[in-house]
Amino acid sequence: MPRTFPLAIALACAAAAVGEATPATRCEVAGTWTGTADDETGGHWTFTLELAAQGDKLSGVFHWKGALTGDEFVRGSVDCAAGTMALDAYKVTGDLALGAYRVGLGADGTTFRGKWTCITPCIEGSIAGKKR
Repeated sequence: MPRTFPLAIALACAAAAVGEATPATRCEVAGTWTGTADDETGGHWTFTLELAAQGDKLSGVFHWKGALTGDEFVRGSVDCAAGTMALDAYKVTGDLALGAYRVGLGADGTTFRGKWTCITPCIEGSIAGKKR
């Protein structure tokens, strides 16, 4: 059985749990994001996230490169007042696992930082991104 890794973002948790969430002065999260993720085994990942927004509802796809490569399709929401996003994976390609991401937005709305947990068995870790 292939080793699986969680790669999906559920980005809407409390600011204290995220660590860096602040009300975003700019909250235009739709667009292309790039970043890195580190899993609890020391694995390093890079990603491009294509994110669409309709009101506070989000949908998108992560394109992951690391120990495994593939795409992770996500849905979620953004809370601009709290400065948080939540994304949950519902479909993956390859041997990726479904993840749930909780991140805090930077004050300017162009960065995020947070954690992921597993929807399906996986290795958990941290994630950070910057909007292009």
